[in-house]
Amino acid sequence: MEQNIQKITYFTYCGEANTAAVLQLARERAQELNVRKVVIASETGRSALKALDIFRGSDVQLVVVTHYPATTIGPKGQIPIGLKRPEYASRLKTLLENNVKIVQGTRPLAPHPRWSNHHRGWQRGDGGVEVNRKVTITRKMIVT
Repeated sequence: MEQNIQKITYFTYCGEANTAAVLQLARERAQELNVRKVVIASETGRSALKALDIFRGSDVQLVVVTHYPATTIGPKGQIPIGLKRPEYASRLKTLLENNVKIVQGTRPLAPHPRWSNHHRGWQRGDGGVEVNRKVTITRKMIVT
């Protein structure tokens, strides 16, 4: 019987501290499998710039998915997010100059609230049977 044994890396703690290590592992795996495109989630551009450095010299096309310009709450208060915010202009410029594709969505990496079980459009019909109501969902994606 043929075996396919793969290495798995576990991190003790989650968070940005692991970004460079994860990207290095992704580069190695992309080379093994001849992957030509890698998608990176980056709300501020920090992860995208790390990916650019780590994948430099490879044949991999980076695609960065970012949030629309907004703010979110973090451990230290409000954090501006969305790579197209003015405060991240130099990061965006660096990425574009290096042929990184940028995809900006309204909520590109999170399920739409209507997609959750609570808001999926299901409701009780006669006899306790769930029936699906038609739900129209519009999402905006911009590729630059």
